[in-house]
Amino acid sequence: AVERHLALEHAGWKGGRGTALLSRPDEAGFFRALVRGAAAHDAAFVGELLAGGRVVASTSNFVAGRQAFAFKVGWDPELARCSPGLLVDAALAQHAAALLHGVDLVDSCADPGSYL
Repeated sequence: AVERHLALEHAGWKGGRGTALLSRPDEAGFFRALVRGAAAHDAAFVGELLAGGRVVASTSNFVAGRQAFAFKVGWDPELARCSPGLLVDAALAQHAAALLHGVDLVDSCADPGSYL
């Protein structure tokens, strides 16, 4: 899931601008290690949106205490017109209570008044 997430983030505009995690091997390595360490303590998860069995969007998220925080989102640029990045965030919001036991709040870390 982490490698799919990195690939989707890189496939979009961030990869084109050189700001995706895979554009910087040290940062991608740090991210992989961070997720491994946090996941060992149930403090990280990746959300994926599938269409026809194919992952078309992905989010990386971390948990601190009783709160989850969005970190990165990536999506298949071929489907950008369908807004898979927004749809994966909406699915997380819809299913968070059932899937994230012990989490009281999911923070998108978006600016107030933004799309989320």
